[in-house]
Amino acid sequence: WAGEAIDAARGAMDSRFTALMAESYKRAYPSMVQAQLLSEMEEIVVLRKIEGSAEAGAHRHPANRPDHIGARKRLVSTWRDRLAGCRVDAEVHASVLAVRSLVLGPTDEVDATL
Repeated sequence: WAGEAIDAARGAMDSRFTALMAESYKRAYPSMVQAQLLSEMEEIVVLRKIEGSAEAGAHRHPANRPDHIGARKRLVSTWRDRLAGCRVDAEVHASVLAVRSLVLGPTDEVDATL
């Protein structure tokens, strides 16, 4: 049901986002950040599913298990790249890091929190 809630939130912001983009990038930026956060929530849902599959398939040969560790590393790398592309803004970084805290601990992304 998390995916449905994310889709509903994205749908609710769609028309507002389009209108703001027509006005200016600066006014649309907070909505762009919200869209990014929704995407990251979807990525977290996918990661949790991979982790669940790996746990359920613990009896399988390692070559046949989902690579949840590799998936997490790729996700964190993608997130680092995205954060580097964000405006340096404490409020934006705080909201991004709050969502990511569903996966990361406070010591996982020390550079991002500083």
